[in-house]
Amino acid sequence: MSIRLYQKNELLIKVNLKDDVDTALDISDANVYFVVSNDSGEVVISKSTEDDTITVLDASEGQIEFLITKEDSDLTTANLNYNSELLVIDLNGHRYTASQPSFTIIKSFSKGVG
Repeated sequence: MSIRLYQKNELLIKVNLKDDVDTALDISDANVYFVVSNDSGEVVISKSTEDDTITVLDASEGQIEFLITKEDSDLTTANLNYNSELLVIDLNGHRYTASQPSFTIIKSFSKGVG
């Protein structure tokens, strides 16, 4: 998975979480997190089921969605690849890194318009 969007744009991301053998991951009693950080490790975007910024569409099938808002994507440093991670933590505290997609914010020349 690769995520690319322009500065100050919105993007709805839908994901089907799967385990290592490509079976749907049941997230019924789990928390899901999506984090984007810069090269210094500073978190610049954070989403989670705990704060309702990730919506679970079907827990037994591992289907989620979340919105990268125009405020999220209004990063001052554009045309850079950021580090991102989609993480699932189950009821017992076990961590499962579901994905580490490339995440790119592309410079927008009209971000001050509208």
